[in-house]
Amino acid sequence: MGDSATAKKLTRPDASFARRYGLAFASVAGALLLDLLFHDFNLPRPFAAFALSAIAITFWYGGTKPGIVAVLLSALIRGFIAEGATSNLTRALYNLVFLLFAVLMIWVRRSKNALDIEVADRTAKLTAATEELRRQKEQLDGLFELSPDAVILTDDDFHVLRVNKEFTRIFGYTAEEVVGHPDLIIIPEELRAEASKAQGSADFGEQS
Repeated sequence: MGDSATAKKLTRPDASFARRYGLAFASVAGALLLDLLFHDFNLPRPFAAFALSAIAITFWYGGTKPGIVAVLLSALIRGFIAEGATSNLTRALYNLVFLLFAVLMIWVRRSKNALDIEVADRTAKLTAATEELRRQKEQLDGLFELSPDAVILTDDDFHVLRVNKEFTRIFGYTAEEVVGHPDLIIIPEELRAEASKAQGSADFGEQS
């Protein structure tokens, strides 16, 4: 998440020119310094490997054009500074490697940008859908509460889930008194047995 946020910050349109292209110079310079450090310790000089890392970092965080600058700088430094005493064929092969790697990184950048756009588009659609559902729920809640009739909402077991204001006015129960209880609570006691049988018959008919 941190890397993604940094990349977006550096590659956005208002990012400074110096910051984006400075990254190309700084990353390639870092690769050269590491190569010289290896040389001081009589170690193999893997400038090409360091340069590829610098190119990848620049493409990812700086964008396509700064990445191309990093490729050109790496090719020049490797050919004339880091490993100047190489044959033309070797130099051409390394330049080809840099070029192919640049093409790969351009493809990666474009794929990432396309994915970011798709994710942002889907996120916007999901946000809009969520907002629409919230608006519809508010409308339904308003209709439920403002209904001129007493309305009671139950689950499959006839336990009360919700009642509206007209219900509480007509039957004299508060919402807290009936929610969670069987809906038979609102039926006079002498009629509850008959109502319970009716509910059982209706439930049996649905299962059939």
